[in-house]
Amino acid sequence: MERGVSESYANYLLSVIGIANLVGRIILGYISDKPWINRLAIYNTCLTLCGVGTAMSAFCRDVWTFAFYASVFGFTIGAYVGLTSVILVDLLGLDKLTNAFGLLLLFQGIASFVGPPIGVKNDPGNGTNPGQLSG
Repeated sequence: MERGVSESYANYLLSVIGIANLVGRIILGYISDKPWINRLAIYNTCLTLCGVGTAMSAFCRDVWTFAFYASVFGFTIGAYVGLTSVILVDLLGLDKLTNAFGLLLLFQGIASFVGPPIGVKNDPGNGTNPGQLSG
């Protein structure tokens, strides 16, 4: 048991993320399909809330605060998955979607490769908890 959450409850937190992600994709996809909605603003707001929530997860101390964080994370990350290609089409057009998506994945891969060593190097706990820097 670490940080007030037993292993059995930690398994439930994964389910909370999954359910919130499903709900987030459906609701945010429905809302974003309306012609008067600014999809880019929804996308950026959700990613900002997700990052702030992840940074604040360091202050979670029991299963209920982790469940709240898991639901916020799951719901807001659903916008990332569901709206990425739609935002690319809005910004660049359908004819450039494949190239734009490929470049997006390239730079995300580079960030995923380079980011963790930077987090471990800059962690004040000498690599024991680099996730605190991930928000």
